[in-house]
Amino acid sequence: MNDVARRALEMRNYDLIYSVNGVGVEHSTALELKRSTGLPWVAEFRDPWIHNRWEWHLIKDRSWHWWCARQFRRVRWMLREIVETADLVVVESPLHAEYLIKDFELDAQNVVALGMGFEPAYMRDMAEGLVAFPTRPVIGFVGQPYYGYQSAIKNLVDSLKALELKGHRFTLVSVGSDTTFHTYADEAKLRSFVPIGSVDHSLALALTNALDFGIVAACEECLPNINSKLWEYLALNLSIIAIAPKGGSMHAIIAEGDCGYVLPYDVESMLPVLETAFHDYENARHKRASSDFVQRYSRQTLMAELAKKIEGLI
Repeated sequence: MNDVARRALEMRNYDLIYSVNGVGVEHSTALELKRSTGLPWVAEFRDPWIHNRWEWHLIKDRSWHWWCARQFRRVRWMLREIVETADLVVVESPLHAEYLIKDFELDAQNVVALGMGFEPAYMRDMAEGLVAFPTRPVIGFVGQPYYGYQSAIKNLVDSLKALELKGHRFTLVSVGSDTTFHTYADEAKLRSFVPIGSVDHSLALALTNALDFGIVAACEECLPNINSKLWEYLALNLSIIAIAPKGGSMHAIIAEGDCGYVLPYDVESMLPVLETAFHDYENARHKRASSDFVQRYSRQTLMAELAKKIEGLI
């Protein structure tokens, strides 16, 4: 890969090196090219793997501790080389940027936090008039939950069952081949659950658009992470129900945009927040983002910000 990239640089007049990965071969290749050419280099991490605490705990639990510690040191060493050499580092959330700046004593001007955001053209490709649910509000998740978030989803389903027993009417929808919601809904005997299997892109968007509340989840230790579904829910003007750590990145976006409800992780504490969301919905005042706030996370807006940074390099 290094040779291919080097030959390409020799054959054509490039002005910039741009690499994308969590921590891996793409950045390692770009590091060598930066050293040999001196070209400006943008290293985009999105979620730097070293800050994925759940993943490291999983590796630690499934391997020898000495091996895990060695791999962590190796990744940290690789990451240090990359972030100290790159002219600009791009990450997804302000917390990711804060962690990198603090851990590696970086110049804050060289680290930019840009969420993945949403692509308006992608969101327009949806089936029309095919989806309707008789019982509202409709709470749903479209796609596959990340590994490690299952316990949060189980507690959400158990909380919804408690509300169902209290007489609340709603529909919980899960779309996709993943069976996480289905398993926990069966265990809880949740009658208000509607499972929908795999569908094509346009119908998945139509189903998402038919929701009143979109679900996002993260583990309690995943403060900097942002679930990609959050951007789609914002684009479709849904109210968000987030099982997310307080003070984390998703909590900050939802609080600033006043566009949803952040749930604690235990069942009992979830109940009053969900009841508030339902009450707000019944009174037509459930929380949704303003159009100006949503536009901040359009890819065009985000890429324009990044383009200004890159222009300064070249």
